Amino acid sequence: MDRKTTWLVWAIIILFLMNAATLGTIIYHNSNQRKQAAVDTSVVTSFSGNVINGRFFRQTLGFDNEQMTAFQAANRHFRPQTMNITFGIDSLKQAMFLEMRKQDPDTLKLAALSREIGELHTLLKQKTWQFYLEIKSVCNAQQLSQLETAFEPLFINESLQQRPHGFQKGWRKGNN
Repeated sequence: MDRKTTWLVWAIIILFLMNAATLGTIIYHNSNQRKQAAVDTSVVTSFSGNVINGRFFRQTLGFDNEQMTAFQAANRHFRPQTMNITFGIDSLKQAMFLEMRKQDPDTLKLAALSREIGELHTLLKQKTWQFYLEIKSVCNAQQLSQLETAFEPLFINESLQQRPHGFQKGWRKGNN
């Protein structure tokens, strides 16, 4: 081979390696983005509209990699279970509303649907506090304060805290 051909062969080899490295980098970054998107999927949306997800734990609470691993493990169990429970509650509420709209609603059926909704809501709250305690166990003091603030709307209804003044007095007087 002459010198020109040798240079062309090396140039082709270098271009091939650069293209392979570029493609490998693109594939690697796409894979990491998909993994990160799975972590960032919504876990809990509080009544105040706060979305508590992987991004929240990493950015707002400042979770490190070890804490994120603990979050991911807890989330793998929590999210599908609570989605199924929420779907069940919504289905039962829809069935309840359909029964209520009937000309002659079956009150026994409505009572049974109410009990089922209550049981599922109890289970949902149980799964939520279990998830909270798992996450709480890996938080430092500063993170714990932010975690409490994020979860508070799930357990303390803001409208109950902001009742009209007379309502609170009347309620207390009527029940004392």
